[in-house]
Amino acid sequence: MRDSLRAYLFSATAIVAVLAQPSAALARSPVYRFNIPAQGLGNALKAFGETSRQQIIFDAAAVNGKKSPALVGSFTKDEALAHLLANSGLTVQTGRSGVLIVRPAALPAQSGQNRTAPGDAA
Repeated sequence: MRDSLRAYLFSATAIVAVLAQPSAALARSPVYRFNIPAQGLGNALKAFGETSRQQIIFDAAAVNGKKSPALVGSFTKDEALAHLLANSGLTVQTGRSGVLIVRPAALPAQSGQNRTAPGDAA
């Protein structure tokens, strides 16, 4: 009887331990399937927002005349934005409400939640 009680307690403890752990799938960022051709950066950012269901804002003057590379494949929102903004001199910041804000890259002395696209000079 003592052995069966021990086995029961061990099983119950193991189940609680497993359920208490956050799922690895929940911890990952969602991946989206993008099919955005090379085009004006403003239009590419709009297409990004539609595909990822993310609100994204930017100053039209900041993206005027800038081109984005094509983005085809499965990416997280951060990977996709890094690709679209590469070498643009722009960065993205997440606002308090979760809105993505594209703006000129910050000067090195400034800090915050800015994520400068790879390939940009900081």
